[in-house]
Amino acid sequence: MGIFDFLFETTVEEETGAVNDNQQSAPVISSNSGLNSPSDDSDAEKFVLKFREAIVNAGGIGAKFIKLLYELSKNPGPADYQKAFSISKIMDPSLSIERILGSLSECETMISDEKSKYLKQGNDKKSRLEIQRDTEKEQLTSKVSSIKSSIQSLETELSQKKAELKESSEELSKVDQKYQPELTEVTRTIDAVSVASDRVLSSIAQLKDEITNNLK
Repeated sequence: MGIFDFLFETTVEEETGAVNDNQQSAPVISSNSGLNSPSDDSDAEKFVLKFREAIVNAGGIGAKFIKLLYELSKNPGPADYQKAFSISKIMDPSLSIERILGSLSECETMISDEKSKYLKQGNDKKSRLEIQRDTEKEQLTSKVSSIKSSIQSLETELSQKKAELKESSEELSKVDQKYQPELTEVTRTIDAVSVASDRVLSSIAQLKDEITNNLK
């Protein structure tokens, strides 16, 4: 697998034809997350697609260079990097390695910002749910305790208090079950955001190293 196969995918029918095509299409970021769990894979895939859309919409020099590079080869070597750079220089004589790396750095910053946004949203929601759950559990626990005390001191109200105790105890026993599905979903989404963004950022960093090493 190439260093960016899971991030950028292109369909190259004819390698030479793709290079000569003046219409440069936007780079495509793959949604292959490579996770072990099918559910986690699906969650991470959603956010890889979101990150892909962000990079494609940005349309920077780095994205265009990578598109051209992968039209030359799915697994580019030093010669492919040089050829892609030479072709890019023809289209934009002012192009430099520094500008390409700078554009990819902007992608890194953009993905990091997107990650922070999604993580904040997820963590905020998770915190709210946990507070609601804990408050409800505390209230119901207190109520159960009060009912038990009343039973001991008010024998005449024993039947009524036992009924209240049973009802409240049943509610208390269902609190975790009530909140668990949504908390599980939020936690899985948060983990998916981290996995997806870390993969994208790692690949961009690796690509920058490859560009630096191969375009000396």
